[in-house]
Amino acid sequence: MEESDKIWAAIISVIAGAGTLASIFINLGIAGPIIGVIAGSVVTYFVQNRTQRRSWKRDFIIKNIDTIYGPLYNASLKIETTLLDIENTRSYLELPKNAWDEIQNSYTYHMIDDVELRKETEYFYIIIQSFNDLCYYARRRSSEIVQKRGSEFYSLNVKNIYYFNKKDGSQSSPVIVNCILFKTHPKDVLEKTDEIEISIEHQVNNTLPRITFDSIEKIREFDDLWKQMVDDVKQDPKLQQLEALKLQIHTKNLEIRQKLVKRINERHNL
Repeated sequence: MEESDKIWAAIISVIAGAGTLASIFINLGIAGPIIGVIAGSVVTYFVQNRTQRRSWKRDFIIKNIDTIYGPLYNASLKIETTLLDIENTRSYLELPKNAWDEIQNSYTYHMIDDVELRKETEYFYIIIQSFNDLCYYARRRSSEIVQKRGSEFYSLNVKNIYYFNKKDGSQSSPVIVNCILFKTHPKDVLEKTDEIEISIEHQVNNTLPRITFDSIEKIREFDDLWKQMVDDVKQDPKLQQLEALKLQIHTKNLEIRQKLVKRINERHNL
């Protein structure tokens, strides 16, 4: 029972008590109808007031679901989908946060009545922003590693490296800068084959010619370069942080979504 309901219940009790006391001193035939009218009016007002407050509460909850908890739930699903895409494509993608940005920068932010959930969501999206910032860093840093280590290894001004399956003839190469971030050797991305071809794109003046290797010796040499590049990734604290944030976001996203479901289900409990 809400505080206002307790007050009205107390008022009705007082009226009933007063009616009993009055009947002792006043003619019951006179006091009864008067007290009945007063009590009836109070009860009617009490019921109408309670019904109105329930209606307002229901409208408020529905509005919050439509403008806050529903959009955040949908955003949570998009975040989960993007995390899966990151794993499947072995490429760091920015996570969507526009739904929270819209809420945080409008009046709806002040309608979030669950203070704990609001603080938790704020912190969650701070983590997501940190992750997104590091995604940009990761793409730039992995490219630097490939160019620096590749140039040292092949004594060329290396700009990119391509790793092909000669057998299928598609000339489709895994993205090396992404592979090293996920520590996934390009040969594990391609269909298993012994016919590998490596193409080294390097800069000569304003041109980007390629040198291609396909001998077993050169393929094995690439594995030495691969280890150097992966070691650079492992030793970079920001790239380590990026991996840790990815796991943290996955866990926290599930926790928040469960709480959002609970708030959305309040509609059915009214």
